Amino acid sequence: MKASQRRSRNTIKGVLDSSKYGVKMRRKLASLCNVIYKAVAKALANRLKGVVGEDRWIARPTTFKGVSSPVLPPGTKLSQHYVRERDGGFVCLIVENAGWYKVNTDAAISNDGIKMGFGIIILNSNGVVMASSVQSLNSRFPHQMAEAMAIFKGLQFAVETGLVPCVMESDAQVVINHLNSVVAPLSDVGLIIQDIFSFCEKSLSCFFNFVPRNGNMVAHYLAKLGLSSWIDNFWMEECPPCVILDVMRDCSRLD
Repeated sequence: MKASQRRSRNTIKGVLDSSKYGVKMRRKLASLCNVIYKAVAKALANRLKGVVGEDRWIARPTTFKGVSSPVLPPGTKLSQHYVRERDGGFVCLIVENAGWYKVNTDAAISNDGIKMGFGIIILNSNGVVMASSVQSLNSRFPHQMAEAMAIFKGLQFAVETGLVPCVMESDAQVVINHLNSVVAPLSDVGLIIQDIFSFCEKSLSCFFNFVPRNGNMVAHYLAKLGLSSWIDNFWMEECPPCVILDVMRDCSRLD
């Protein structure tokens, strides 16, 4: 960081922290900083939309009958399934194109808040399990940050196994909305979301879709399993025996 940038940052921080400036002055400066941040983020997002090609792109929100979904590359087909449950119903998206994969992720936090578990399940366009993972991390993070980390880990796993392009599904609606807005929020979770944007731009074609908890149960159970695991586990073309029945049930719902 240049000396002028350090002085500028220190000056703003000094005004916000200094007691000699009035509350109104500090609020106005904080509001101005927020406006500048949003303007810069929007400009970067517009620039990104212009430079990303058809096969390397980040999702942009549009309407898909009640589901937040992106503008898809030419030739990509989606089918919409309404799955009935005893407690209601939910809509899920199925990519019909061969060569596309669906990655479901979820995060769980232990009761004492000192450990996080991450669950990842990857299916192909026929609903066959291609890969799965159970991971854990000993650290304290808010729930939204944990969900964003689960999505990032899911992207990493998909790229490392070559299971791309992909549809990322999560039951963390706030995080998915941020990802579809292509603008990282001014918060801690925004740092992880920005990493996801950078990863997508460089590595793969993907888009992000919200799915309710009852449509994300396999990833949820895997995340719970991560709380009792001390090492990261990875499976190719299979999943832990404890979730096989749930995978089969989810596939049978879409027949």
